[in-house]
Amino acid sequence: MSKRIISAVLPVLTLIGPACDEVEDALAAEDALAAPAAEAADEGVSARAGSCATMYEHWHFEGEAKEVDAGAYVPWIGNLWNDVVSSVRVRSGCVLNVFEHVDFGGAQTSYQGSVPFVGEWWNDKVSAYTCEC
Repeated sequence: MSKRIISAVLPVLTLIGPACDEVEDALAAEDALAAPAAEAADEGVSARAGSCATMYEHWHFEGEAKEVDAGAYVPWIGNLWNDVVSSVRVRSGCVLNVFEHVDFGGAQTSYQGSVPFVGEWWNDKVSAYTCEC
């Protein structure tokens, strides 16, 4: 390839690269939001046998992990985990119930199976939980 062609194409590639990255990030975010239903059926297992669920600090089960025992009834998740949870894996046959505020106050939702992103509204909002198997 001649130097003239390279010098003409390089500025265009420099401009296109970041735009492609933004599209790729947007598609990944869409996949994360659509994935819970698709993955729930095949990945409803927790990392530790006998546990009910595992909560994760970041999307797609990344970052620190907090194991949740079967039968857990926790009115306060604690300072380290308050408003931190972004994804969860719930063992098959179990249900993780999360609450917006301490003492099971505020909004509540339930999760089953693998949830790589808890959703915009619930991201970093969990303050209390129960888990039943």
